[in-house]
Amino acid sequence: MSVGSYFTKLKGLWDKHDALCTFPTCTCGAIKEVAAYMETQKTMKFLMGLNDSYVGVRSNTLLQDPLPTVNKACSLVIRHEKQSEVTTGKSHAQPEAAVFAVRNSNHEIEAELRCFKCNRTNHTAKDCRAHLRCTFCHWKGHKAEYCRKKKVVIEAEFNAKISNGNQVASHKNERKEMSLPFTAEECKQILSMLKNKTTSANHVSNCPTHDELSGKAFSLISNGNRSTWILDSGCTDHMISDQNLFTYSRPVIGHTVELPNGSITQVTHIGRVHLSSDLILDNVLCVPYFRLNLISISKLASDSSCITIFLSQFCVIQDLHSGKMIGTGIEREGLYFLDQAKKGTCNHAQNLHSNLWHQRLGHPSAKVS
Repeated sequence: MSVGSYFTKLKGLWDKHDALCTFPTCTCGAIKEVAAYMETQKTMKFLMGLNDSYVGVRSNTLLQDPLPTVNKACSLVIRHEKQSEVTTGKSHAQPEAAVFAVRNSNHEIEAELRCFKCNRTNHTAKDCRAHLRCTFCHWKGHKAEYCRKKKVVIEAEFNAKISNGNQVASHKNERKEMSLPFTAEECKQILSMLKNKTTSANHVSNCPTHDELSGKAFSLISNGNRSTWILDSGCTDHMISDQNLFTYSRPVIGHTVELPNGSITQVTHIGRVHLSSDLILDNVLCVPYFRLNLISISKLASDSSCITIFLSQFCVIQDLHSGKMIGTGIEREGLYFLDQAKKGTCNHAQNLHSNLWHQRLGHPSAKVS
């Protein structure tokens, strides 16, 4: 208890005493002396109730002449208490009854919480569980919904049901396997036919130049078109196979990428590729072993601030800052290919014969006004 709490309790007791025992009316003026005497007794009572840690401030206060009021004495003691906390580095209040002069140390202070139902401490009658009885184990102190034995039994029953269900499912599978309408020879023939079809369907992936990579995108390699770009939403970085596509680049050592077949290959260069005046790819990886040109949708969104809208037959690349469409893509066999605009050409006439132009222009008159 701090000094402030101690003074508050003491002041409350004094107020109750003054309300019960009032001074009688007096006409001789002695009431003032009686009131001063009572105020002095209150100051003495407050100072003498402090413990030995306040002996210094108590002695200094008693030496003052005249003796200060109880409010003034309380402010001096509180100031001393704050200075002591700052000096010792303690910010918390002193423990309860620390400021009292303990005269009887043989009896310990009992806890404030006490249940009148079971006459035990550390809880009140509201939280008492002594009258509770479990309907499952018939023990006192808890209900059935909090019973540990009941939880153990429920978990054991649940695990038993799961194990029985697995056994029933295994028996059903065995019965299904036993009731197949095909004989063993017919099953072997079906498996061989499926194996042959799988081998013929994956003949592209069996090609040694592709290193067991399958897919429709690899048909571009056989056509020899190295400038084709594929918009890939699963690729983490822009990738090219031909170093000549770079606008500028720098060689790197120790950089690797993981291909779709799980193999890891080296990155030789990193640079920039200008696909158009508005569509520029930064941090493009050159992987000669991969032999494909991929545009990463995630990198395009994070580095270039673009969005890509995929539709059933085409896609659109739009710049978020200007709102301008900077690229389009065409869907072919499940893949979206970047539609690169063709450069316009102009034919220059080399033949300057006048009769030829006379015939082309519809035989105009030779005389021009």
